[in-house]
Amino acid sequence: MPKKDMAYDHPQYTTRETLNASLTGSGGAARFAAFTNRRAKSVSIKPSTAGTSNDTTVISSIDGTTTTALATVTFGSGGTTGTNVQLSTAATHGTFGTNGLLTVVKGTDATAVLNVAVEVETVSGASVEV
Repeated sequence: MPKKDMAYDHPQYTTRETLNASLTGSGGAARFAAFTNRRAKSVSIKPSTAGTSNDTTVISSIDGTTTTALATVTFGSGGTTGTNVQLSTAATHGTFGTNGLLTVVKGTDATAVLNVAVEVETVSGASVEV
């Protein structure tokens, strides 16, 4: 498909989207693919089913062959309190390019179920399909 560049104030660049997923099982993962240069602004994670052991979730961006860990979140056993991770403070600001991925990988607790919401925006000036 043809791509085009638009003005910096085009609605594609000024609006944000929310992507949702549910993580279950040991090592459950959510992968959000990009059609253009995107930036993840924040990730909210809320357990819907408490785990039986400590569980660490890793948030990473994959751009080409480069994987960058953006944040880690640990939930204690029995915990049902959620958390919000601001990726704007991360070194790469959660940016991932065309055909890149943002991944959220759950730890090893097989009991815990996590609900994930990722707030993303298209980077100003990024080419989009028309």
